[in-house]
Amino acid sequence: MKQSINHLKEIARQASVQYNDITGVIRLDGHSQIDYDSMAKSHDLDITGKRPVGFGMSEHTLNGIGQRDSVSATIYYIDEARYGMGYDEIMGKLSSEPLEIRSLRFEMKPADLGQWIKRFRFAAFESLVGEAPGIIFKD
Repeated sequence: MKQSINHLKEIARQASVQYNDITGVIRLDGHSQIDYDSMAKSHDLDITGKRPVGFGMSEHTLNGIGQRDSVSATIYYIDEARYGMGYDEIMGKLSSEPLEIRSLRFEMKPADLGQWIKRFRFAAFESLVGEAPGIIFKD
């Protein structure tokens, strides 16, 4: 599925860390899609009336990642009462207003991630790469 991200700077703010030494992009594949209902239920979250539109994770201990048994996770959602449920219905309402995205935060064991995510890939680069007049990947 090709996906256009028109609001990357706004989305990147959700992935900010203390110093932002390296910035990048991540792509995820769920098992057909990410099963937000199952994820929410297994963490005692009620997403009734909430249409999930994204997922995030973070780890932010002082001593480095892997020091805790869990990571902080977030389900990003929009209000179904305000925007509707289906893609066309939601897009029809967005012609006149910005999309308001809310979040539900919870703790998750990293080992449980495979229940919802089939594969991931990320790449992150130092700021000098973003400031270069252009880049070419050779290998």
